[in-house]
Amino acid sequence: MAATLTIASDLAELRRLRAFVDAFCLESRLGERIAHSLTLVVEELLTNLVAYGYDPGAPAGVVTVLLHVEGGAVVLSFDDDGRPFDPTTRPVYDLEGSLEDRPVGGLGLHLIRTMMDEVRYARVGDRNCLILTKRIQ
Repeated sequence: MAATLTIASDLAELRRLRAFVDAFCLESRLGERIAHSLTLVVEELLTNLVAYGYDPGAPAGVVTVLLHVEGGAVVLSFDDDGRPFDPTTRPVYDLEGSLEDRPVGGLGLHLIRTMMDEVRYARVGDRNCLILTKRIQ
């Protein structure tokens, strides 16, 4: 089972993105827990891309999302044309200490790392390719 969606890097696409994930999870019988995790992750990825992935005033780019089930896991591929960004090189978010002392940013990446079992990144040509894996068994 595999499904692909191509959207603009625009927050107006969130509804289509959610519907795509929900339909895939329903067809693949992945259950609500997996669907919820995948939905939160793709929402965070798109939101971060829109906020930080392009120069101010730049037109929306193109995002391709691929979902498939393979070997007891669901694999999410999030491919975009934003500026290069490797989230796997970012430090682990520190949840200790007061909120005032914590750096701004990074909590979304913490959420993604926590909800997924594996996160891999590659820069292929002019595209960011993020591969996220969630075990389903």
